[in-house]
Amino acid sequence: MSAPQITHLEKEEFEEMMIFLEKSYGASHYFFPRDYPHIWSRDTIQYEHRIIAKENGRIVSHVGIFPLTAAVGDARVRIGGIGGVATLPEFRGKGYMRKLMNYSVRKMKEDKYALSILWGDRQRYGNFGYEVAGRMMMFELTQRSLETAKLSSVNIIRLEEKKELLKKISIIHRSEPLYIERKERDYALIFSRPNLITVLGEKEGKFAYLSFYNHVRAPKNLVECGGNLKILFPLIYAFLKNWDIKSIQVPFPDFPTSMFSNLLKVSSNWHTRPLGMIKVLNLPETIESYAPIIEKRAQELGLKGELTVEIKEKREKVTLCLDSQLTFKEGGPKERISLPEREMVRLLFGSPNLVNVGCPSSLLYTLFPLPLYVGWLDSL
Repeated sequence: MSAPQITHLEKEEFEEMMIFLEKSYGASHYFFPRDYPHIWSRDTIQYEHRIIAKENGRIVSHVGIFPLTAAVGDARVRIGGIGGVATLPEFRGKGYMRKLMNYSVRKMKEDKYALSILWGDRQRYGNFGYEVAGRMMMFELTQRSLETAKLSSVNIIRLEEKKELLKKISIIHRSEPLYIERKERDYALIFSRPNLITVLGEKEGKFAYLSFYNHVRAPKNLVECGGNLKILFPLIYAFLKNWDIKSIQVPFPDFPTSMFSNLLKVSSNWHTRPLGMIKVLNLPETIESYAPIIEKRAQELGLKGELTVEIKEKREKVTLCLDSQLTFKEGGPKERISLPEREMVRLLFGSPNLVNVGCPSSLLYTLFPLPLYVGWLDSL
C-alpha cells in the first residue's frame, strides 16, 4: 500500500469527487452541485482549494477551503471557510481529517486569510484552534406581533415571474452593513437552489425580499430578507397568512441598524445564537482588517490609549494605539492581554466576559467583540 498523498482536486477528478462526497455523506447523486451550485458545480469549484487525500490513486478524504470576503461596514475581512469535511467510511480512523485540516490551516495562513470559519463539533474542531463565537439574532415574528406595525398592501412577486428583479436583490444585499460579498453570477446560482422560494414585495418603486426553504409544509425560518421596511413587514405578514404559519424566525446580524431596531420592535420573542466556529489565522491581519470599525468606535466614544493583544501559542501580537486615529506599533505598553488561541477568539468575537483577561480596561470592553456575519445562504 502506497503512502497517502495530500494534494488538491483536479478538473478531471470531478465525477470521482461527486461519488466520494455522496458515499461519505450518504447523499443522493449530484446532491452537491444541485444544492450548492455556486460552489460545487463543475464550473464553479475552485479546484485548488479542494484539499484531498488519496490512497493508491483513490480519493479517500477531503477538506474544502471556501474563500469568503466579509463586508463589515467599511472594513473587508478575508475569511477561509471550511466545509465538505469528509472521509470514506472504510478509511476513517486513520487520521486523514487531522492531516488535511492541518494542511488547510497552513495553506490559509500562506494565502493571507485573517480568519477561518466552519460549522461543526466544538470538541473536534477545538483541536485546531476553532472556538464557538460570533453572535446573530433570531427574531420571532407572528401575525399578531406584525400587526403592531402599520401594514399596507404590497404587490407580491415570485422571483421566477420576473427574474430581472434579481438585480434588485443584489442591490439590497450589498446595502446591508454586514454581509458576505458575492459575485454577480453567485446571486443567480444561489437563488436557483432547489426548494428555495424567494418572493419580492414592491410598492411605489420600493422593494423588499425574503427567501425560505420549502422542505416541509410549514417553514419555521427565513434564510434571508432585506429591503425597505415599509415593504418588508407587509411582505412577511402576507407570507405568514398565505402559508398559514403562526410564527417565523428571522436571522439577522447582531449589529445596530434601523432594520435591527424595527425587527426588535415587532418581534414577539428573540434570542441570540453563536455565528459559528472561528479561528484567528493571523492576529495582526485580523485587527488591521477591522481598523475602520475599531477607529470609528474609538472616535465616537472619545477613547484614547494603547492596548496590546497577544496569542500565547503563536507569540503573535499587535498593539493598538488610539488617539485621533488608529495606528499600530511594535512592542507594547504595560497593558497587555496575552491569551491562548481559543480564548482570544472568545475575546475578539464573543465577549470579554468569557475570558479571564486579568486586567480589564475600558478599551477592552468597548472595542470588543468585533462584528461578523455569515448569512445562511453563504454558510458552507
